[in-house]
Amino acid sequence: MESNSDIIYFYFDTIESQLSMSAFNQMVNSIDIVTKDVSQVFLGEKAKCQIYILPPEEGSFKSKFAITIIIPIAIGLSTNFGDGFIEGLTGHDSKYYGNKLGTFVKDATVGIFSKTKDELNNIIPSNVILDKSIEAKSKFYLSLVNDNNIKSLGFTKENKTLIQRNDMGLYISTDIIRDVDNIEEYAKLTIIKPVTVQSQQAWTLKDHSKSRNDDYKILDEKFKSLVWNGYNPLKESEKPDEILAKVEYVKEMKNGVISTIETNIKEVYQFNDKELKKLPSDLKLNEPKNKKKDDENQLKLF
Repeated sequence: MESNSDIIYFYFDTIESQLSMSAFNQMVNSIDIVTKDVSQVFLGEKAKCQIYILPPEEGSFKSKFAITIIIPIAIGLSTNFGDGFIEGLTGHDSKYYGNKLGTFVKDATVGIFSKTKDELNNIIPSNVILDKSIEAKSKFYLSLVNDNNIKSLGFTKENKTLIQRNDMGLYISTDIIRDVDNIEEYAKLTIIKPVTVQSQQAWTLKDHSKSRNDDYKILDEKFKSLVWNGYNPLKESEKPDEILAKVEYVKEMKNGVISTIETNIKEVYQFNDKELKKLPSDLKLNEPKNKKKDDENQLKLF
């Protein structure tokens, strides 16, 4: 495998001939994340990157990882990023790599691990999202800082050390937070736990299209006022109280992962059978995730 694959070397200079399990595990996990992230960003979603751990050399703390790129169709390195960025990260322009995609992923991976956070900030364009890689690299260096046995780190076959322990803090980045577009949807929701006094506290509601309860911040002040002043009284029947509303999901990207950080009720159009506002013409309700399966099961009965 070694003769046909591109090899990443991680060489550790240590006080004693040992490496903590936490540092080794974090190294393996971080390399796996960075190589896969690099292959997805530069080669596309269809590119698959596999990593193999090769036997270490006797008497050495040099770990070796073989990279194999699997692509079901003919594809090359994207040229949309510009040679200045590619060369700054890898030391070569895109023409150098041609179809040597494994070599590119290896060089880009080493480039990410071997450059300080400031160097990467200067190299990576604002439209290129390598946040997962930067977080994984930071966790790796943090694990090295926590292992007092490690003196330095290198990435060459010749066991040359490049990064001294005292400088490892320069390679650790803070969380990268990016704004992403919020999502607005219309939904029917069951009121599980309302707030019955004037307060900005969140209400607990259950979306009919989901299987769990969530906390929602009610931004429709008129609806809250009607509830608090008794014009829309709760629990008037055995049926649960329900609303039809416009829901806003406030999104955030943290270290390359998009998540919902806040859920808001922007407009309430119906309370139980009572219309509070005219329904929008583009209203389309969320469908339950299991609705299609339920419909199929129902058809089988006839």
